[in-house]
Amino acid sequence: MLVCLLQQLERPESVRVRLPRPDRIQLYETHREIVDALWQTWLRLGREPDTTEVNQLDSLVQAFGSLTRALRFTAELKDRTLLARAREAGSLT
Repeated sequence: MLVCLLQQLERPESVRVRLPRPDRIQLYETHREIVDALWQTWLRLGREPDTTEVNQLDSLVQAFGSLTRALRFTAELKDRTLLARAREAGSLT
């Protein structure tokens, strides 16, 4: 049993990279400007913005159905480690 445990510890963990589906890439390309603006707001705040903090909210809702869906879509495409850093930086101030 100890040998089995040691073998598991020695194996590097596989990293799953989830690539966006082609339709999601097209959706991003179509709405790049508002998605990137949402991302920048999210990073600046260090947390998910609410509806009062988002520029072009109407365009986001029209494209994605809701702010929640736009945030989920954006999080799937962008680097979540940047969100973690922004959150940490926000908690320091």
